[in-house]
Amino acid sequence: MIHIGQVGTGFDEVTIRRIYHILTKMKSYKCPFDKVPELQRKAFWCKPEMVVRVGYQEWTKDKHLRVPVFKGIRDDKSPQECILEK
Repeated sequence: MIHIGQVGTGFDEVTIRRIYHILTKMKSYKCPFDKVPELQRKAFWCKPEMVVRVGYQEWTKDKHLRVPVFKGIRDDKSPQECILEK
């Protein structure tokens, strides 16, 4: 796994509560990424067991998502099906 950014918008109150409930069950004390990303805030790590749909404006030069927006949980996909094609 590689870090390509984080999403901070697109959530309503119901979705935030639902995701928080799911993620607390997946909590991990170990970063799941091959390289630990440099972040401005303390991270809450979790096991990579949930797939979400994210919209974005474009890719940055350093291969991160620009203006990522949460669009929903994908219950129909497994994490193993999610492959970043370069």
